[in-house]
Formats: sequence, C-alpha cells, structure tokens
Amino acid sequence: MAPLITPFWRLLLVRPISVTKEDARKHVMSACLAGAVLVAITLIAAILSFLGRPLPGVTVWTFADAAICAALTYGVYRYSRVCAVSLLLYFLAGKVAVWLQHGGSIIVGIPIAIGFGYLFVDGVRGTFAYHAMGLTKR
Repeated sequence: MAPLITPFWRLLLVRPISVTKEDARKHVMSACLAGAVLVAITLIAAILSFLGRPLPGVTVWTFADAAICAALTYGVYRYSRVCAVSLLLYFLAGKVAVWLQHGGSIIVGIPIAIGFGYLFVDGVRGTFAYHAMGLTKR
C-alpha cells in the first residue's frame, strides 16, 4: 500500500516539474550558470588570496574545490543526473563545513547560498525531468 504522504525528498528531487523538453533544458542551464558563477567566484578568491590579499579559509585546496565544481557543472551541462545530485550535495556539504568552522557566525552569505541551492535543486529536477521524458541525447 502506498503511503498517504509523499516523502519530501521525492517531491523535491524526483518529481518531474517540467512538461516540455525546453523547460527541462532551462532548469538544467540555470544550474549550469550557477555552477559557473560559483567556480568563477571560487577561483577569483583563490587567486586574490595567493597574490597577496589573504582571505580567511582560502587554501591551496580551494583550487581543487573549483576544479571539482567545474567538473560537476560540466556533467550537469551534459544532463547527468549523478553529477546534478553530486553538485547539490557537494555544495551543501561545503556550506555546512563553513558554517561549522565559523560557528554559525556567518549570516551574510545565507541568502546567496539559498539562491545557489535553489538553482542546483532546479538542475537536479531538470535532469530528472529530461530523462523521464525518455530523452537521453541532446
């Protein structure tokens, strides 16, 4: 017997929200744009930090973080559901790590993080909708 209430994660991630192929593409491309902006911001912060303008929390691993985000963003661009979910989880894990490291004192970035998170969730939903329509090639 099916549950009366659909689990939240199914409503959020799996249920196709797009009716047309073009809508699914728009959702995926919005996630790609958010990923590209995130990679650009991360690279700019890393480069500035190593050129003499030290920023807190920026290390050599920031370049690896940007590379991982760039690779996952490219996967989302190729309509990979695995990459879309991985990008969302990687973003959320990074935000939780920053929040735990700074003790929750960074409140300024929360609205921006919510915006990025929304776009990444939109990308997950778009990739799932794209594949639910039986479209596997671009």
